[in-house]
Amino acid sequence: YVAAAAEVSVTDGQLRIHRIVAATDPGHVVNPAQVERQVEGSFVYGLSACIYGECTVNGGRMEQENFDSYEVLRMAEMPE
Repeated sequence: YVAAAAEVSVTDGQLRIHRIVAATDPGHVVNPAQVERQVEGSFVYGLSACIYGECTVNGGRMEQENFDSYEVLRMAEMPE
């Protein structure tokens, strides 16, 4: 299980995510750093899908064919 709280703002229609705090109950942990990275990584892809995710069709075909056209948050865009 995971719970999260986010501090966000909207200025001139632009969304900014300042900070995310997460709590998880992973059970017995052998490598705590790995759990931390797993949770952080899930936020990267979740936020990427939320902010950039879209499926567009052109001429009856999907334009996003693979991960080369899948936008992912960059380090500078990541919240604290």
